[in-house]
Amino acid sequence: MQRAWFVTGGSRGLGRSIVEAALARGDRVAAASRRPSQLDDLIALYGDALLPLELDVTDSAAVDRAFSAAVERFSGIEVVVNNAGFVHVGAIEELTDAEARAQIDTLLFGPFFVTRAAVRHMRPRGGGTIVQMSSLAGIAGLPGHSFYAAGKWALEGMTEAARGELAPFGIRLIAIEPGGFRTSLTESVTMSPPHPAYAEVLHAQRDRYANGSFAVAPGDPARAAAVILDLVESPEPPKRLVLGDQAYEKATETWRARLAEAESLEHVSRSTRFADA
Repeated sequence: MQRAWFVTGGSRGLGRSIVEAALARGDRVAAASRRPSQLDDLIALYGDALLPLELDVTDSAAVDRAFSAAVERFSGIEVVVNNAGFVHVGAIEELTDAEARAQIDTLLFGPFFVTRAAVRHMRPRGGGTIVQMSSLAGIAGLPGHSFYAAGKWALEGMTEAARGELAPFGIRLIAIEPGGFRTSLTESVTMSPPHPAYAEVLHAQRDRYANGSFAVAPGDPARAAAVILDLVESPEPPKRLVLGDQAYEKATETWRARLAEAESLEHVSRSTRFADA
């Protein structure tokens, strides 16, 4: 079955890998990004099967226009991938209002605008699949990434609640939680001016971007894209999937530690009920 995709952040990183994999399987793709010219090489290979769209996902009206253009071009959209995003590094005390809001606008409101547009299209058609590209940061936040984590945690919460709303209409939502993958992520990293008080605390986090550690990350974007395409084709995909060795190890460690802490405090949790309850 040939599918039509709408992928945000589709010109580089995991988004581009997903675009390439879908096109290689014979699907059609609307790839939205701030710099669609980065897709010129794929247009040369796949022609009309690829629709490049210039899009700032934080602009709700622009999202609606782009999604409508994709629907018109392909006579419908079966799969949406919310991948657009960037990382901002800064301690809470270092962050400005604008820096914090920019993370939430891109990581939460962007996917919300796209998901809303997709649902308005998919619900009357009887279904579809929406893939939310979350992160290991949506499970375990790192120092210096408070609002990146906030955006991804909020995306996970929105997805969890919306899943129950949309299941009756055949719309499936899958949250993907990757760890380190060998992409151009460092090119989109922004940083707050460092405060000397946090020099030691955040040195490792800032250094991992400065030294290009993502260029040698263990995760293979092409293999991640292949997994995501297989999930989309699955009749019963998981609600969420952790991707990568690093993500699996950290996520399971985090979940076990939270469960252990909750169980150790069970008597405190239960002590708050009325005596006659």
